[in-house]
Amino acid sequence: MVQKLRAMGKIVLIDCDDYLHGVRKMVDHDFRNAPGFSKKALSQFERTLANCDGLIASTEFIRRKYGKLTPRSWVCMNGLDLGRYDKSRPKHSTVNIGWAGATGHALSFGAVRAAIDHGMSKYDNTTFISIGQDFAGQWAQYGNRILSLPWCSLEVYPNAMTLFDISLAPARESGWYRGKSALRYYEAAALGIPTIGSSVVYSEIEHGVTGMIADTPQEWIDSLTFMIENSEAREEMGRNALRRSIDQFDMNVRVEQWRDVIDEVYSTLILKDTNVDTMEVSLS
Repeated sequence: MVQKLRAMGKIVLIDCDDYLHGVRKMVDHDFRNAPGFSKKALSQFERTLANCDGLIASTEFIRRKYGKLTPRSWVCMNGLDLGRYDKSRPKHSTVNIGWAGATGHALSFGAVRAAIDHGMSKYDNTTFISIGQDFAGQWAQYGNRILSLPWCSLEVYPNAMTLFDISLAPARESGWYRGKSALRYYEAAALGIPTIGSSVVYSEIEHGVTGMIADTPQEWIDSLTFMIENSEAREEMGRNALRRSIDQFDMNVRVEQWRDVIDEVYSTLILKDTNVDTMEVSLS
């Protein structure tokens, strides 16, 4: 398909938002043995990359890994349609600790277990909510103080997250995580929720301003304890995070990156090609 498009005089750019080669190395990823991540499938992906005119990656890590297979590459960071996150958060007397996500996070979640144990056992007003993977079920002894919500559509996802007061975003050192954008932080920020996250992915969090950075089990305990005990600081971090989402994470702001790339493609590829007289760019 890519070769056919190029033969028609189109410029073909590939957009990549994940480090696909890292999935096979994640023993806790449900799809690590799926056909789409087989050596054969990944080899086909590499050939597709090589046939494209360029790569647009969501992170610098992905650009470095896959950019060497293409003539040119750029980074366009992820953005959000903030209208989908314009939700009111229900009032409650508890402090709701939340995690949301799909597969591949069981091992990284181990770093926060001690912090959740501490928060749930020491503070009677805490609850733990998981969306997607059933992490909340590990604290079944707390009865109605836990809530496990199943997988939900992207349209419903922000509504479910409005239950959070604190968002947890653990990660561990691996290529798969290195390739990830700080999307969990962006989404929580868009809802006015502060995030505690691992620096391996969430270095964009301003520690103590829009959330907190935690890498060791003790840092997770200290950060979660601080947020539970200091509601004013927690809420201020949430407000700061919301402002940051409007200023930086909004798709209307991040679209400028894409405009710059298209302008560069036009000036460096199309204007110099006498066989192309129109701007035709295909994204794969």
